Amino acid sequence: MFQIRKSADAEYDTLTQSATKKGKKDAQGLEKKRLKAEEEEEEARERQERCEKRLEESRKVVLVEDASLPTLTKVSSNLDFVVDVSRGSERVCACSPRL
Repeated sequence: MFQIRKSADAEYDTLTQSATKKGKKDAQGLEKKRLKAEEEEEEARERQERCEKRLEESRKVVLVEDASLPTLTKVSSNLDFVVDVSRGSERVCACSPRL
C-alpha cells in the first residue's frame, strides 16, 4: 500500500486507484524504453563489428596489374561526360565542351 503527501507538513493520504494505475503504466513505459535502448545499442555494436570484419577482409585483397595486357595510355578530351551508373550500366547522359 502506497501513501503520498502533497507537501512536507501535510498528512499522508492513500493513493487513488487511477493514480496507482497511472504509476504502473509510467513504470512499464520506462521499462520498455530501457529495453528498446539496450536493443538498439546491441544492434549498433553488431553493425560496427560487421563493418570492421568487412574492412579487415577488404585489406586482404591485393590488386595486381596483369602484365600480359598492354600498358594504359592516358587520353585527354575536350568534352565532359556525365555517366549514369544508377542502373549498373554506363551510358552517356549528356556532354558539354570543356571551356
